[in-house]
Amino acid sequence: MNEKTHTQLASTLNNPTWWNETMEKSWKDASAGVIAAWDKVVHGEKKLEQSISRAALAFGHGAKEAYPKMTAWSADLEEKLKADWKHVHTTVAEGWENIKTAVKHGFEAAKQVA
Repeated sequence: MNEKTHTQLASTLNNPTWWNETMEKSWKDASAGVIAAWDKVVHGEKKLEQSISRAALAFGHGAKEAYPKMTAWSADLEEKLKADWKHVHTTVAEGWENIKTAVKHGFEAAKQVA
């Protein structure tokens, strides 16, 4: 998979309003490792469409910076991200319940941006 496919979330799906160039660069730098780790996590399981799982991982990665006071996954954070995802991904067939594990993985794998 090429770098453009990994990094350009906007090319296949809309970005949340909080997505910015810093997040795009951070995702570009981290995407290969996050995606490789995710592929190991879901090995042998029913997988999401590749573009959706990549978008969910990037979304979670960016959320780490978008919600800096929420340093750990919580019910409150999940509700915010669920609303953000539904707002920008209205045409995605996969619902929140199907992608939240990938979002969480992306969030937890992200390094906090100083």
